[in-house]
Amino acid sequence: MGPVGMLALLSAFKKGALPGRTFAIDCVPERLSKAKEIGAIPINFKEDSPQKVIMQHVGRLADSVLECVGSGPSLSTAFQLVRPGGTLSSIGVATDATLPFAPASCYDKNITLRFGRVPLAVFQGKKSPFLGLESRPDLCMRSRLLMSSNAHVCEIISTTSTRPFGPEPTTN
Repeated sequence: MGPVGMLALLSAFKKGALPGRTFAIDCVPERLSKAKEIGAIPINFKEDSPQKVIMQHVGRLADSVLECVGSGPSLSTAFQLVRPGGTLSSIGVATDATLPFAPASCYDKNITLRFGRVPLAVFQGKKSPFLGLESRPDLCMRSRLLMSSNAHVCEIISTTSTRPFGPEPTTN
């Protein structure tokens, strides 16, 4: 898991994701070790089937899957791991011309799709080259909280939770 995935994992726990029901998927042992240290169940996708491990732990697919890579294989895995009626969010920078799943498959599975990039320029206090995000103090505040956590930085995060992650932080 890279820096974006690790910060996503930390954020998920801060928002109420549950240890024992939150998974980190990668193939690099050091990254998986750090994810486990933070509280995630690590899954090495080269050694284990993520779907099988998640089913063994929680008895169903994930309520929410956060994909942090943007590659076709990673998006495909994320799609396979989200339960019917769940949410698949991607903050990985996808550069493929097409998605690895059909719109009809999303419709049949009744999932919510969310795509967006991590606006690092905003997080670093710089002007954003897209969407005027520099005028969004709520995003800037959240990013500063994450960036100031001094976390060592993990790829795809899948959380299953029995409740919503909670209210959005307020700005002061």
